[in-house]
Amino acid sequence: MTCYSPCNGKIFNHNENYTMTKATKKISMIILGALIVGSIGAYLFEVNRIAAQGFQIRELENQIYSMQEENEKLSIQMVEMQSMSAVESRIENMAMIPVDNIAYYDSASPVVARK
Repeated sequence: MTCYSPCNGKIFNHNENYTMTKATKKISMIILGALIVGSIGAYLFEVNRIAAQGFQIRELENQIYSMQEENEKLSIQMVEMQSMSAVESRIENMAMIPVDNIAYYDSASPVVARK
């Protein structure tokens, strides 16, 4: 069907406009499909990334737990090593003798050396 356009005096064929609209629809459907596929791919990528981070968090929590247990054991060991009986037994093993007369250095004295 042919008709006359009052704007610029050209003759348009409605069938040509219809085929252009079909092509436009086809292109827009392809673009829409590509966007949907891209969105699904981005969603799967993010889900995978979040799951991997969850595994890393769980691994770090396990490391924290084991380090806390080790810290508790070392704290107990430190207290045992600092106990008086442990210190005395180490002194005996090193063959040290007790000191009767202890002389302390007075750091407040202005004199460093005397002749």
